[in-house]
Amino acid sequence: IASYHSGDNGYIIYSDGFKIQWGVLNFKNTEYRKTLNVTFSVKFSTTYYNISGSHTHQQEAGDKGASWAVTERTTSRFKAYNGFENQESGGDKVYWLAVGY
Repeated sequence: IASYHSGDNGYIIYSDGFKIQWGVLNFKNTEYRKTLNVTFSVKFSTTYYNISGSHTHQQEAGDKGASWAVTERTTSRFKAYNGFENQESGGDKVYWLAVGY
């Protein structure tokens, strides 16, 4: 490991340049069908990296479901689409992970 930063948002950089980055998005009180900009702690060298994530959603009566998606990405950031309908509950988070060089 060449460098790292731990916490809710962090990264690990290996000596060959491979990077693992992670974070938490909180969609509480954001508008439905909007995007959030997420800036990486460390830039990737190319856009050939993978982003995956899992979301938590506090189901409420009348909910039609919850979703999120990556809509755009560069070497330094990505945009996360907010498909959560009822954000007032405070349980709408995405735990994301990005890996690549």
